[in-house]
Amino acid sequence: MRIYRFLLVFACFYSSLLGAVVRLYPRQAEDGDAPGTRWTQSAASNSFLQWDPGGYELNLGVGKPTFNNLKEYNELYGQTTYYPSFAVTYKLGRLPYTIFGAGIKLSFYSANGHAVRESGGQFTVDPSGPTSLTLFPYQIYLSAQVLPFNNRYVVFNFSLGYEELYYEEVRLQSISTATSTQTTTTPTTTPKANTAQPAQDLVNSGWNKSLSFSIAVDFLLNQFDEKSPKSLAAVTGLGFIYVAPFVEFTTSLGGGRLFLSQQNASSVNFSRTTYGILFMFET
Repeated sequence: MRIYRFLLVFACFYSSLLGAVVRLYPRQAEDGDAPGTRWTQSAASNSFLQWDPGGYELNLGVGKPTFNNLKEYNELYGQTTYYPSFAVTYKLGRLPYTIFGAGIKLSFYSANGHAVRESGGQFTVDPSGPTSLTLFPYQIYLSAQVLPFNNRYVVFNFSLGYEELYYEEVRLQSISTATSTQTTTTPTTTPKANTAQPAQDLVNSGWNKSLSFSIAVDFLLNQFDEKSPKSLAAVTGLGFIYVAPFVEFTTSLGGGRLFLSQQNASSVNFSRTTYGILFMFET
């Protein structure tokens, strides 16, 4: 029930903020409208906030993160890699110059590297200790599409979300390297070496919670190829295609119990800034 309360409070706040600026609302396009004019300005209405559930948007994205607080990440894994994301947004209604909705987003990130040894502030790669890092973040978010023009050729997309992230770091060990002198990205307690038994691989896993805020600029592609979007719309209902560069800021919320998974968050800080590109398919 808390998530529904959060959605309602955010919608009411956004409505009040825009109510002091403008009293116009978008309308649905009619037959004969040119591509990109589905939500344009219309005459004033007695209803400022129009609850009009229906329509959805699929986002396929790729981004490259920069971790702001992961100690020794570059020494362990080198440069960050690109990772995919998938999001679905369900449209809830309209405000002046704005379409708002809510959605979910799934991502997957992985990297391979080696453990390092620290001596006197210097890091040395240990080739006998291959290490892998896997992240699985998922979000629930609220979105707002701002339409500053009388067509949809350019749209500004904003989202505010709550993220939970599961991480797992695995370090493979041989008997000769099963000591507690190696360093990993996430805090791991290494068992003492035991010459009587083979060394076990070290697995460190946990959870993290964060707030995310993203900005995207959507450019409509329909005007470059009208036949393909029409064919796609006839089959799937997704008749508007966009390409959108984006930036996303994710800030860790620290410890405590996670809202969705009910797990306890660890102290590992996965705050990051991600730049990338989205391909968006919209009804």
